Order: sequence, then structure tokens, then C-alpha cells
Amino acid sequence: MKQKGKEFEISFHLIYLCVLTILGLVMLWVETGAGRPIVIRILCLLVLILIWVAHCTQIGKASQRVYFYTITATLFLMYYGSHRASITDMPLVLCLILIVLSLQEDMGLIYLISISYPLMILHHIFITQYLSENMTKLVLSRLVLGVVCVCLSVFISHFFIRANENKRQELLKMQKEIESSRNQTKNLLANVSHELRTPITAINGMTEILLQRQLDESLMGQIDDIHQSGQRIQSQINGILDYAELNTGTMVLNEQVYNVRELVDRCAYALYANRDDKNLAVSVDVDSAIPAFLYGDGEKIVRAMHQLIDNAYKFTNYGSIRLRVFCRREDYGINLIFEVSDTGVGMSKELIHRLFEGAYKEDADSARLTSGLGIGFTIAHELTRAMNGFIYVKSRVGNGTDIRVTIPQKPAVIEAKKPIEPVKEEQMTAPVNTRILVIDDERLNLKVVRGMLETIGYQVKIAEGGSEGLALCELEDFDFIFLDYMMPGMDGEETLRRIRSVRNGFYQQVPIVALTANAASSARVQLLELGFDEFVEKPVEIERLKRVVEELTGGNKNE
Repeated sequence: MKQKGKEFEISFHLIYLCVLTILGLVMLWVETGAGRPIVIRILCLLVLILIWVAHCTQIGKASQRVYFYTITATLFLMYYGSHRASITDMPLVLCLILIVLSLQEDMGLIYLISISYPLMILHHIFITQYLSENMTKLVLSRLVLGVVCVCLSVFISHFFIRANENKRQELLKMQKEIESSRNQTKNLLANVSHELRTPITAINGMTEILLQRQLDESLMGQIDDIHQSGQRIQSQINGILDYAELNTGTMVLNEQVYNVRELVDRCAYALYANRDDKNLAVSVDVDSAIPAFLYGDGEKIVRAMHQLIDNAYKFTNYGSIRLRVFCRREDYGINLIFEVSDTGVGMSKELIHRLFEGAYKEDADSARLTSGLGIGFTIAHELTRAMNGFIYVKSRVGNGTDIRVTIPQKPAVIEAKKPIEPVKEEQMTAPVNTRILVIDDERLNLKVVRGMLETIGYQVKIAEGGSEGLALCELEDFDFIFLDYMMPGMDGEETLRRIRSVRNGFYQQVPIVALTANAASSARVQLLELGFDEFVEKPVEIERLKRVVEELTGGNKNE
């Protein structure tokens, strides 16, 4: 028996048993009129009861039961055809059973029951000699018609079974090709991410370092413009990667405890960062009842909110944008709720429905007047769905848009820590004897990360490649190591393993953090499983570097 869905299997068995039951009841009726021994009728009734018992108790495999039913049907047909008057009517019943059996797509069953008709013809020719003595033109024509119908039924069943098998093989081939395409897409995204993020790291990193210095005001403005452009490119790269992961089904949730204040601050920063572009009034309202720490994928929540805030800016030229964050208590924890409200162009009901179907811009004019890839809402919607949340949109043309994002989260109870404020110039201090090693194969990346860490106040050494970094670890002591994961030759995984084992395991307890341009959602899980203590996604930021060092060293390792 072919492997089929349980629902189809049950339906097929019921249809088949109903046909056999009708055939058996007809036989009982015929036998009653023929005046044959009652034992025959009792046997027919017992066989009908037996096949229903076999079905209800699910005795044996489904394929075995189908063959049992077919053998029973064959015996019924042969006994029915053993009556002289029934031999010409037998093809009608046989063709009906063949139609039902063709659904099973097993030619063995078709051949098994088909032999009943020629056997009965031979029976009436050589044993009862009924056909030999009564072979009139009418009887002969009906026999020939019956044989032709049965043969055609067998041929048609074979044709459709073969066609379905070919279609099934084509579908399997397509599934394999789709899976292969997904893997290729995933690999391509990893490579594209790495190649694009490397220069973006240099642009954002260098401008961020320059912004910490006291330079000419006009020059600082130009540097800030470059920095914002780099961040915009970074955001679009993240959007493309999120969209591709969602479409290929490779999105992975990285759930962990996160600081709600930090998450809200990042969303608020996205709201305030571009307010000067259009001179819009912006506001943030955060409910104090939200737990300080929650368990979930905070990074994906921020990415979803960035897309919605970015859309609000794109379609609002006058007025205001407001971000409201609050929660509702539930049995499973809380619903964390974000509301983004704007006074922009608004949307029609038709557009709202179409937004939930995928990337869409209302018309060519809006596409020209607004920037972006047109996939922001789709990304936010799919990210929210991946976290078992939902989005509600309320809008009217010309009257702005209100978007509410609701995401289930679990409160996390941990020891309260001093909140880490955004890094400012006066905060760029660190224990002078904290020694950090940075290993990367890209000189620009080394220059950027070194400049950022030195700006904070750490002592930094750099190594161009895994071999050079390993050699430094064998000679010197470091309190912290940043290690690029994707390097030619000795890659990050091998370098990590060798560093952990040098000098009798001196670096077993030293935090080693992966620097990676792979922004795939599965990257963090993969890197932690390999033995990294944490990872920092490129392009790196000063605040992120400072935070990860403080978290993994306790913030006062050398004080």
C-alpha cells in the first residue's frame, strides 16, 4: 500500500467496505431467490461482519487489510458470476470496484480482482457449459462488451496510477530542488552578509570614532551624515536578510533574558534619530508596570519595531509620531505591546488587507516619493508571527495610522543590575590594565575595533589572522579576546579550539567573543554551541563592545 495521509486512508477503506457490503447484500438477496442452502447466506453474512471487524479493530497493516478486502471482493464476484444469469452483469459490478481500487494506486489489487471475470467465463464454457450451449449473438456481444469494459478499466487505472506516480516523482524532485535552492540561498546570504558588512563596519566604525572627538562643527555634521547613511545601509541589509530568512523558513528564535529598558531605548533611539529630517514632533510613552527583565527574542522585537518606525517616518511629512509601550498580564506571563502612531498619509482598507499579503506600495507615485525596499511591514508582520504575536492596523486615508504589535513574553527574575546608559564621551573609560586581543583577517576591521576599544580606554593588541592570534596567546596574557569567525586558513572555530588549549588551559576561563558578519538568526546558537561566550554582529558599535566586555568581565575585573 502506498504511503498516504491518515484521513485519505480512512475514507478509502470506508468507501471500499461500503461497496463490498452492497455487493454482499445483493448476493444474499440473489441467494434467497435462488433457493440455495441457507449456509451460503450465513457464510456471506459472516464474511461481511468479519471485514467490518477487521476495519474497526485495525488488525494488521492497512495494506494487508486492503488485500484481505480485495480477496473477499474477488470471491464475492466469482460466486455472483457463477450464476448463469449473472455472467453478463458481472462486468458492471467489477468496473465499479476497479474505479474504487484505482484510488489505492496499487496495480496488484487491480490484477487480482480482474481475473475473476475471465475465470467465470471459462467456468461457464467448460464446467457448466452454459455459454457453450447458449452462445447467441446477444450473449456473445454482451460478453465481448464486458471483456472490453473490464480491459479498458484496467488500462485506464494503470494509466492514471502511472501518471500519478510520475507526478509524485516530479513533486519529490521539485521539493529536493527547492530544498537545495534554500540551502544555496542561505549560503549566499551568509556570504553576501559578510561581504557587505565588512565595508559597512569600516564606515560606521570610523565615523563613530570620529564623532567621539572634538572636531569642527561643520565637519562633525558631515561625519554624522555619513554615519547615519551607513546605519541606513546596515538597516536595509538586515531587512533583506530577515525577509529572505522568513521566506526560506530558516528563521530561528534566539530567546534569552533581556533588559526591557535597553530594548525600549533602542526603539526610542530609532524614533529620535531621524526627527530632524522632517521636523516632526516625536514622543515615547513607557508604562512603568512593565517587568524590568523579560524572556524572549529582544533582538527580533527591535528589528520589527525599527521597520514600523521607519515606515511611519516615510509616510509622515507633517505632525507627529508617537511610540507607546505597555503590557497586559496573562496566565502565561505578559503581552508586551508596542503602539506606533503617526499623522501621515494613512491607508485605505484595501491597502491594509494587501499589506498583510506581502511587500506592497500603494502606487507608483508613493514608491517614488518614499525610500526603502517596500518590505518593512511584511518583515515586521512575519517577525511578530514568528514570536507568536500579532499586528493590528487602524488607519484612514489622510488621517494617519495606528499600528499595535502584541508579543507574548515571560517575565524573568534576575538580580538587578545597574542599567547601562548609552555611551557618551565622558563614559569612555575603562580599567587601564584590561588587556584585549582582537583577531581578524581584515585590516580595516582591526583598525576600527581597536580604535573603538582604545577610545573607551582598554589596552588593545591586534592579530591579522588566526595563526598570528594564537602565537600572541602563547606569549602573552589577555583578559578578553574578540575573534572573527569567518577567516581564511585557520578559521574562527579552529582558532577558538587552539586558544582554549594553549598554556595548559590558561584561556579556558577567558571570555572569547565572536566577531561575525553573519547576521542569520541561527548564527548565535551556532556560535554558542561552538564554545564562544557571546557574539558581536558586524558592523560593530562602541556601546555594544563596551557592554559585552562589562557583562562578561563583571565590569570591574581589574579595579
